Amino acid sequence: MRKVCILLLCWLLCAESYAQLEMSAGAGIGWFSMRELSELQKVLQSSYPVDAKIMDEFPAYVIYDVAIAWKVNSTGLLGLYYQYGSTGGRVHYEDFSGEIRSDQLLHYNTLALTVPQELTIADNLKFRFDLLPGVTLTS
Repeated sequence: MRKVCILLLCWLLCAESYAQLEMSAGAGIGWFSMRELSELQKVLQSSYPVDAKIMDEFPAYVIYDVAIAWKVNSTGLLGLYYQYGSTGGRVHYEDFSGEIRSDQLLHYNTLALTVPQELTIADNLKFRFDLLPGVTLTS
C-alpha cells in the first residue's frame, strides 16, 4: 500500500506544468458505532471465570487525512484522498493473582478519488463540496 501511495504521489507531482495543484492534510475526531463488536465484548466478558469489566468500548480517536488534487477546469478539481483512523476496545480483569485482558484494536485505511466542486455564491462567498468515491479497508 505504501509503494502505491508513493507512486501515485510521484505521478501527480509530475503532472504537466500548467496544472494547478491543491494539497491538504487534516486531522479530526472519529466517533464509532460498533454494535456487533460491542456484542462480542459482552460475549468475551461473560466467558471469563471472573467479573471482567468492559474498560473501553470504541471511543472517539484521532483520524488523519491527506489529499492532492489538480484543477481540471475553472470550477473543478480531481485528485486522490487518503484517510487513516483507529479505535479499540478492552475487556479487563486484574487482582493480586494476575490479570485477564482482551484488546480489540481496529484500524482503517480509505483511498478515494476526490472530486471537489466550487460554486460561487457572491464575489466574496464560495461554497465547496467534495465527492469521495473510494474503498475502505479495515484490519
